Order: sequence, then structure tokens, then C-alpha cells
Amino acid sequence: MTRLMTRSNERALAVFLARCGETPRVPAVVLDSSVNGLSYVRSLSRKGIPVLCLDARRGIASKSRFGTFIALEGQRGDDIVGEQAATRLLERLNEAGIEPVAFGAADAWQVYLARLSNAGCVRARTLLPSASIMDQIVDKQAQYEAASALGIPVARFANAEEVFRGGVDWETFPAIIKPRWSHTGRTAIGGKAVRVQCRVELMNAFASLDREADVSAYLVQDIIPGGDSCLYAYLGCYDSKGEEVAWLIKRKLRQCPPGFGDGSFDVTCANDGVAQAARRLLTGIGYRGLVGVEFKQDPESGELTLIEINPRTVSTNQLAIRAGVDFPWMAYQLILGEALDLPPESADGLTLPYAINVHHANEEREFRSFLLRRRAGEVTAIAWLREVLSAQSYAFFDWGDPAPFLWSLTSGLGRRIFSRSRTDAGTDPAA
Repeated sequence: MTRLMTRSNERALAVFLARCGETPRVPAVVLDSSVNGLSYVRSLSRKGIPVLCLDARRGIASKSRFGTFIALEGQRGDDIVGEQAATRLLERLNEAGIEPVAFGAADAWQVYLARLSNAGCVRARTLLPSASIMDQIVDKQAQYEAASALGIPVARFANAEEVFRGGVDWETFPAIIKPRWSHTGRTAIGGKAVRVQCRVELMNAFASLDREADVSAYLVQDIIPGGDSCLYAYLGCYDSKGEEVAWLIKRKLRQCPPGFGDGSFDVTCANDGVAQAARRLLTGIGYRGLVGVEFKQDPESGELTLIEINPRTVSTNQLAIRAGVDFPWMAYQLILGEALDLPPESADGLTLPYAINVHHANEEREFRSFLLRRRAGEVTAIAWLREVLSAQSYAFFDWGDPAPFLWSLTSGLGRRIFSRSRTDAGTDPAA
């Protein structure tokens, strides 16, 4: 059997186990070292909780002074790279008498934890929907079908293979092609979505895709009207009974690349329509755990259209924490049956349970967004810096944990900022 633990990992595990022995707090395991994972590591470690971060890649969270990071070795037979190594590590914790609280900060790891919990082969405490509901949510075709059945508007869509093989006649353009499973399908198309202007482009894209991947794993979809600032997200926490415990609404002001990217500059806000639609959807499917539901609001009619359900916190999780809704900490308390550290209820019932107008910048994405906007003559460096420096929340920067931000400036990540900005500048901004 291939060895699943290197010597450096054995040393890191020994350090983590020693930390566990120094506190009565139940340890936490965070699967994923992205900026979302970083927000978990910082949040939970600051509560005195020993945190072990696991991932097959050395993402930004691996640079944090908080927690302990172990790089997972990929093995033959892994559906998710590093999953066998992750299971062995959890077994090692069980052997040491530890049943950790476990979080997945990415779709793939949430699917892994849901299936692990369903199998019952490893003891880890989680707050998740069932494996069947998780599989339904990460499949956007099944997700949209479930939302439609509950009366939640979705954009017109069809399975790409049915269109490619002639089972569905698609004549609405421009349109987009997007993966059904985001965590496995973006590589073949190079991002969240590909925009096509006519049927010839659509069929050529399908033919190219057919040579590289399973076409049935993709959708063709109408483009929803409105710019990036029309995108709103409901972030929530639901207990094991399916009852809402905490929530927040945020709005994208910019994303990178524009059109079909990830949020680079966001703000907390109020939008009762988004909150009501998300609650109806999540209650209808019987959701449990942390979640992010994104909608796009038509700038003229005000109608909300579902973009996606993320069965986890989103990459702007640090914004929620800064605005007073610490989702990782709340979920940790729920899992262990502890009294929740929630803000007091307002006397009038009208005050939102979080701070509004809190701005958040993802430094990497926002810098790439700035380069694109500056080339287009939309913003000056001084105006952009003034806006970004006025933000109250940042994805990387933290006075108490400077290494992730410094690493982003001095490592290969910094070089990727510039290379990606050059690539983005040469592509359709809606791609």
C-alpha cells in the first residue's frame, strides 16, 4: 500500500495532537486551503480551537500562522485528489480518541464529508444535508429542476448533450455553456462559463468539448439580464432541524472576470426579496448546514432569478464574519450543542442581525479587475486605491496574520495576478 503520510506530515500531525492535548476544546478539521478555508482557520483558531487544515494543494490557508496544515498526497482511485489520505488522517484522529468537528470549504470536500457521514466509517461531527441532497445541489441541472418545482425562477436551460445530439432545438442567443458540477467541470471550458453568440459557435463549442469531456456534464443556458452589481447572495446557517439560525445578504459590486467570475468587491446590504426566496428554496429541499444562495435581480422588473446554491460558505465568508455573522463559529457551536453566540434580538424586529454597508475586497481578484478597468479607461489608480483602502474586510490581509497577504504579493500567486490579467484582457468580458 502506498504511504499516505510523509515525514513532514507526521511531524505536523504530532504538533496538532500536542495542541489538542493542551485544551478541552474539540478540535476542528477544515478541508480546503482556499481563501474560504483561510476564513475558517482564522475564525476557529481565535476561539482557542485547535484547527487542522487539509488539502491536496498548498493554498493560501497553508500560509496562516493559525492552525496546522497538512498537504494530502493524491492516490490512485481518488475521486477527489487526496480523499484517501484525508480519510486516513481522520482515522488517525479517531485512534487518538479525537472525534473532530469537520468542515468542507469547497464543494468537493462537502460532498466527501456528506458521503463519509452517510457511510459511518469514520467518526467526524458535521452539520450537513444528507448525501442525496448534497448530490442534488452540486448538480446544477438537478438543482434548477428542484428550484423550478418550488416556484423559484431559473434561467431557461437544457442539457448540452441533448442540444448537441439534436434532442433540443436551441435558438436563443447569446447563450452560455456552463458545467453541471462546478468543482469538476471548469477545467475543460477554462472558467465558470463560455459565452456563445450564435448556433454555429454553440455547436463548434460542443464539438470541441465532446473531444475532451462528457458533454452531458454541461448545460446551455440563457443569459440573465443585468450587470454584475445585480448579483445578490443570501448566506445562511440552518440547524439539524432545518431551522434558520443566522443569515446575511450581500451584493456583488464587481467580480473578476466580469460577467461570470468570482466576487472581487462586495458589500453587505438589505434585500428582503432575496431572503424570502432563499428561505423558501432551502426549506423546500430540507437543507441543513452552511449555505450560500445567489440570485440575479432584473434591473427593470426586479424579478429574482436563481444563479446557484452553494452547499457551503462562499469565498467572501470573511465579509460575513466582519459584519458580525461568524458562520464557522456558529456551526461549531451548533454541532457540539453549545449555547450560540448570537447578536441580541432588536426590540422593533426591524434591525438586521448584521452590519450593513460593510465592504469586502478580495485583493487578488480586485487587482485583476482594476487592471482590466484601467485599460478600458473606467478608473484611475488613485480612485481605485481610495475605494479599496476604505473597505472594512479583506480576503487575505489581517494584521494578526500577515503571512497569507505577504505570500500573495511575493510568491507565484502574485505572478499569476499579472498573467491572468493579461489573459482576461484578451477574452470576452462575459466569458
